[in-house]
Amino acid sequence: MKRHFDNGDRRTWLLGDDGYPLEPWLMTPIKNQHLGTPERRYTDAHGSARNIIERCFGVLKSVFRCLSHQRQLMYEPYTAGLIVNACAVLHNMRIKYRLLEPYVTTSTEIIVYSYNDDGLEDTGNNVV
Repeated sequence: MKRHFDNGDRRTWLLGDDGYPLEPWLMTPIKNQHLGTPERRYTDAHGSARNIIERCFGVLKSVFRCLSHQRQLMYEPYTAGLIVNACAVLHNMRIKYRLLEPYVTTSTEIIVYSYNDDGLEDTGNNVV
């Protein structure tokens, strides 16, 4: 983001939480604002936008456990980015084909469910 900003891009920003310092390309919430002020409206909109991506991260981490392993970066940043991208693609495929989260019945069997017009069904694509 800094490189984009330094190259003249003034139309793209990154939303960060209050743990990050304010940068020209990084928008963070404003602390200690009063109700009805522009700062409060900005902070509320900022939090609402971040809430969407935080929920998305939560869904991905609950389905693809490799993303939440000890909350540590286990790979170089480039490789980690590829892994996150692959999980997002798989998640989108899961949505497109209406597959639910796999349900583990035992330590050796995973049943994959999907929706059809009559409701929930076992896809038969089970892993043993």
